[in-house]
Amino acid sequence: DTFGATVVAFGDLTSDGVDDYAVTSSQFGGTTSLAMVFYSGADGSQIGPNWGLPGTTPNLANAGDVDGDGVDDWTYRGWNASGDWVEIRSGRTNATLYAIPPTPGHPAVPIWVFGIAINGFGDVDGDGFNEVGIGSQSYYFPAPGMYTMMTARPIGVTSFGAGCAFGAAEPPRIVASGKAAIGQDLTVRVSKVEPGRTAALLVGLSNAQDGAVTLPHDFTYAGWPGCAQLVSTEFIYWTETTSYTPGKGTAGLTVSIPLLPLLAGAVFYTQWAVAHAPGTTPPFGLSKGLSITIQ
Repeated sequence: DTFGATVVAFGDLTSDGVDDYAVTSSQFGGTTSLAMVFYSGADGSQIGPNWGLPGTTPNLANAGDVDGDGVDDWTYRGWNASGDWVEIRSGRTNATLYAIPPTPGHPAVPIWVFGIAINGFGDVDGDGFNEVGIGSQSYYFPAPGMYTMMTARPIGVTSFGAGCAFGAAEPPRIVASGKAAIGQDLTVRVSKVEPGRTAALLVGLSNAQDGAVTLPHDFTYAGWPGCAQLVSTEFIYWTETTSYTPGKGTAGLTVSIPLLPLLAGAVFYTQWAVAHAPGTTPPFGLSKGLSITIQ
């Protein structure tokens, strides 16, 4: 047993003002023997159940909030007789968000150890999506090691424009997770907002024109400099932000893309608008926009 082989800080999971942490444990020789346990940074008590993960190596890192649900996610390297892999998993449900096989240039074991070092770096390139670094090592000297930076941005999704906070600490954050492909599910979330607020996901077919209005539509004339409507509004999805972690609001919409080949290559655009507290002027904040091309 290797309990304590990796200890990772995960921010304030319990909203008590003290950062919490996770500890890994593994028993070598099994295929589902890696476990992760969360502990309170305030008193050391266990938070929730032991979460089992496939594989036998305890490499673990905080990936930040990859899926935009307000809870930090994690990335880990697993290994068994079939080889190496790296996964990003939800900090809220333990569901697999992304499974990353050895990338080109990273041969499979036993010559290489894929993911011997992993780390979450937050949003390195400013597109609103987090990145994860993956290092690999060769068993054979003098072969060099390799390092790859991987993005959590789904294929076919790009961000554009800028969000505006309207006096809040930072703008609403828009992210997409899943797959923008026919026959697959894609989730678009907003986070970094207050819970209990009305939110609208704008979904349109253009980022250049909304009826007679040219996009982006700048709201400087209304006294809201730096804020703009970025997408057309053929569809508007209304919801309310909720909170899994107290004080951290989030909302989302999951779309099941029909299994219709004619949809491949279709493009649509999305942007979140989230209301501020009643009586606040200006009354809402806007996220960046996302351009989504169905694969």
